[in-house]
Amino acid sequence: MIVSLPRHLLALLFGLLLSLPGAAQRLPLRLLLTTDVHMQLLDHDYTLDRPSPQFGLARTASLIEQARAEAPNHLLFDNGDLLQGSPLGDWLAHQGNWPPAQLHPAYRVLRALQVDAANLGNHEFDFGLPFLRRALQGVPFPVLSANLLDSRSGKPAFKPAVMLERRWRDEQGRVHRLRVGVIGLAPPRSVALLREQLLGRLRTQDAVTSARHWVRQLRRQGADLVLLLAHTGLEPAGQTARPLDDNVALALAELPGVDALLLGHAHGLFPSPAYAQHPGVDVEHGRIGKVPAVMAGRWGDHLGLIDLLLERRHGRWQVRESRSVLRPVWDAQQQRARAEPATWVAPLIQQEHEATRAWVQQPVAQSRVPLHTHFAQLLDSAALQLLNEAQLAQLDRELKGSRWEALPRLSAASPFKTTSLHGQAADIPVGPLALKHAVDLYPYQNRFKALKVNGAQLRDWLEMVAGQFRTIDPAGPAEQELLDPDYPSYNFDVIDGVRYAFDLTQRPRYTSYGQRRPDGGQRVALLEYQGQPVRPEQEFVVATNSYRAEGGGRFAALQGAEVVAEGRADSRQVLLDHMRQLGTVSTVPDQNWWIQPVPGTRLVFRGLAEAARHLEQTPGVNTLGQPEAGLQRFSLGGR
Repeated sequence: MIVSLPRHLLALLFGLLLSLPGAAQRLPLRLLLTTDVHMQLLDHDYTLDRPSPQFGLARTASLIEQARAEAPNHLLFDNGDLLQGSPLGDWLAHQGNWPPAQLHPAYRVLRALQVDAANLGNHEFDFGLPFLRRALQGVPFPVLSANLLDSRSGKPAFKPAVMLERRWRDEQGRVHRLRVGVIGLAPPRSVALLREQLLGRLRTQDAVTSARHWVRQLRRQGADLVLLLAHTGLEPAGQTARPLDDNVALALAELPGVDALLLGHAHGLFPSPAYAQHPGVDVEHGRIGKVPAVMAGRWGDHLGLIDLLLERRHGRWQVRESRSVLRPVWDAQQQRARAEPATWVAPLIQQEHEATRAWVQQPVAQSRVPLHTHFAQLLDSAALQLLNEAQLAQLDRELKGSRWEALPRLSAASPFKTTSLHGQAADIPVGPLALKHAVDLYPYQNRFKALKVNGAQLRDWLEMVAGQFRTIDPAGPAEQELLDPDYPSYNFDVIDGVRYAFDLTQRPRYTSYGQRRPDGGQRVALLEYQGQPVRPEQEFVVATNSYRAEGGGRFAALQGAEVVAEGRADSRQVLLDHMRQLGTVSTVPDQNWWIQPVPGTRLVFRGLAEAARHLEQTPGVNTLGQPEAGLQRFSLGGR
């Protein structure tokens, strides 16, 4: 016989069953992530001096408000590289522009967003350790880093981890107290490159080693969940993380006791099809191994979300289900904004914003030629020619009267803003040049340096550079993609003072991690100095920057190379001084490097549609089809 009970008795019985030992209790929790904001606090392009709908923490703030309204149980994190990367950050770093009594504007905005915890990235240290220590004064939430240690004591130089205690309601409305452990991790190699800024006061520890230790510590302290707030990306497909590597998400996911990964540093988007070929990665649900993960781009262009369903059995909370998604502020397909800026952000930093706008408008020189980086990875460009000429002029001053003065002098410069890396390019029209244009061409806080290398090292340097390109099959399709999306354009050094050519039918010699490939070929098909082949023992002095000179990019050829000049000025100041000295810029690329044609093959790449207006001055590059979502397919050579 079936007995029917009243509804209120059924509810009471259900509640009693859930309260029994071993009965499951389920609680939803949403994790929200911003990362690599790089001082793009507002949706403002300081180079063009106008709002942009494609980025800005002010727009991300609107997505955060919406995401919180949908999920009462939530935590918000920022994953570092917050304090540097835009003219606003540069202006604040100048002495006197930021009153000591005020909270740094970036942390002012994060405070208003009610961030639960933040992490330190490598660019937090670009303006020096004293600047960072001052910026952290008065921050009302924990700012973490577990693997940056005091050089003398060996103890963490910053708060390594935090235990957040929160009260949340489960699916039945009952309140539970959860203890969430959060560990901050910095990219050790990138921080270690900033030796001058740190002055020996910090040393780095391997991120995986640090994480393993602190996960155990937090578990011993009774953490219900442990999250890694890690300024790190995924290792390139097919490569295993090594000690002190920057990108170690796959290795972190293998650590026992980790419930979620909140990633950054690589400016990538996870989950996304870009990582579909990585073994052990589930881009549909957003997991690395079995661990939920998210990485939210850069400049506030995406909000990262991980939705967890926690289940409590036998007194312990575990992740039963998860799903990671990204919410963009800009719809690239529809070419429209997905989020408007939160109106409360601009008033918080209005004074600093207006001062920055005025600062970047300072006149510097005039230009008779357009300076852009749309095709700088494919052909010699006036923009990189100007950078290299500035560095060579500085090198002449540095070497005068030294024992290196008689050696041949070269210069290496990279395109920092490209479609392949940022979805943007430097694009400076003919006319007045202002400080903002120097920032556009050189956005980083590198310092001028020069290295002594021999011909064998120089050739290997260029072999590493040539890893940017895919291998072209002469017997393959009529159209073949040219650029490797895993290779950052800031590692594509154009070296002036020699002539060279790349043969892309050969396999690359190095991986993007600087590891020698067992099947690697020889892509540098020609390398000449003053019309003669470069000899392996021939010596050169090459002007470059502190990032490359101190190991940035893992150029195996430069390991142990002697530093023969260290300028006091940063690399952008070298460019500014050169522009001012010229007065009028008329730089023309000398076409000292090129990609050898592959008969019967059209080399294809994607760039911004607006780049097409420069084609009259760019022989050999043509458009293919019609623009789509602001992008245009271009070809180099072909049938």
